[in-house]
Amino acid sequence: MPEAGVIAFFAREIHYKGNVSGKSKLSADHPDKFDCLANLSGNRQSISFHSPSLHDPTFLPLPKIQGEHSAPICSTCPIPSEPPKDDQGSLFQYSQRILESQGYDSSGLNNCTAAHIINTLGIKGRIFCCIRGKELVIGIGEFAIRICFGTEGHTFWIPTPQYRTIVSQKTVKRGEKGKAYEVPHEFVHGPRRSSPLLVSIQAAFVRPDWTLLFVDHQCFITFHIFRLRQRCTGEDFEVESLLWKRVWSRHHGPVYSTQPQLTLSVLDEFRKRICDQPFVDYTPIWQVMKDRQDTFNGFGAQEACDALFAAHIHTRMPVTFVCKNNDLWNRLHATVIEHHRSRVERVSATPKLPYVSKEMAFSMNTKGQNMYAPQVQCYRRKKVHVSQKWLDDAWAMGLLDPNAVLGVDDIAKAPHTVRGKTVGLQNYIHKTPKNKSSGTWVNMYSPFICQCPEDWLYSLASPQAAWERNLRQMDYGSEQPETGNEGSVMVDKQHGPLATKLEVPYPVTQKSIQKLYP
Repeated sequence: MPEAGVIAFFAREIHYKGNVSGKSKLSADHPDKFDCLANLSGNRQSISFHSPSLHDPTFLPLPKIQGEHSAPICSTCPIPSEPPKDDQGSLFQYSQRILESQGYDSSGLNNCTAAHIINTLGIKGRIFCCIRGKELVIGIGEFAIRICFGTEGHTFWIPTPQYRTIVSQKTVKRGEKGKAYEVPHEFVHGPRRSSPLLVSIQAAFVRPDWTLLFVDHQCFITFHIFRLRQRCTGEDFEVESLLWKRVWSRHHGPVYSTQPQLTLSVLDEFRKRICDQPFVDYTPIWQVMKDRQDTFNGFGAQEACDALFAAHIHTRMPVTFVCKNNDLWNRLHATVIEHHRSRVERVSATPKLPYVSKEMAFSMNTKGQNMYAPQVQCYRRKKVHVSQKWLDDAWAMGLLDPNAVLGVDDIAKAPHTVRGKTVGLQNYIHKTPKNKSSGTWVNMYSPFICQCPEDWLYSLASPQAAWERNLRQMDYGSEQPETGNEGSVMVDKQHGPLATKLEVPYPVTQKSIQKLYP
């Protein structure tokens, strides 16, 4: 899923063409029209409607979506109002009267698909935008739309004539449930492709000159739509406004860049809750940061790996040990704040990353890639580059010693690293289950290869060098050190042991997951 820094760039793209400029020669109240292109068959439907109570002071109900069960209040949003006392039929009749009184044709829309309802309503207005962690909210007319980008969703502007040409074509099948449009070769920068370029447009904001696309070839992007009691303004999307407080998902918490004090309180409450548990939670801290967006909003697989690497914390360290150890918690706490702040502030830093939105948007953004990629310090890296000071600290803690066993209370406090000459350090893949009930395994990345105690989850699942070709991973590069096998240890003949290579059946049965989650 795109993480906090990436969402901040998405917001910058939206503001780039969304603001009225002299060049566009459009009035300040020019209309943007929302087009929903989600699959009308209902497969992987991307649209959901906010379900408020009848007397909610901020929101109004929308027509009922086909196949959805009636719900008195929205299950994903915070601060729900009291459920309506009237029956559900009265609620939707009231909704229809309100919509029609403000110029929206809602006749016959109950029990239709969400995409059909939205396109029939003809939502128009000037767009506004705000972000918090992994979520982005757009306001348009009397509506607000909360967007979660799924795994690989993204957004950018293209000229409207290009958009109309693309969507005028018939869609082609993409995978089992997706659909896509072919992009004409004249819209693609570079030589003609051997196969057509496909784009899966889930929704769009259409202006006379430019169109904002929301694209996701996996169709995991979601749009949660709110019907407001009055037309939204820019003030509604300022931090701590009445609307701003209510549009975010209850599963995503505050972030330091917008709510610093609340973020610190949430982190402290999380630590207290973990420490007060009557059992040891062996869930790896990396997995907790990735999954607990109510506490670590904006941190996903990549951001969690990089933050733990910077904090000198092993990705497999149980969350209970991190929370109960003052040195570990202080390092994690400081790194989480600094990591989020630096990623969000990178949007306005100099030199600025180039915009994706342009006349020929379907092209490789090489300059942006070369500027952004160095910020990814550890995740999916063949090697990590560290200062000599960072390296000394890691050795002092035994994190790089394959013969050392990682302790809990005897980990030294790592001082701040200093700028200076960097050295290359071999990076490793550490496998962990996707969740406590899944048979799917995901990769964590860390240069730390010290041993984990036997009572930690999957402690025998040893790290493997990120360059090993037998792993089903991307090609991390062709340069490999000359190696040989000495027992069960992979050995770099020049630099010594790299990583233990034990053949361990998964899942490891020494500690059942069920016992760790009473």
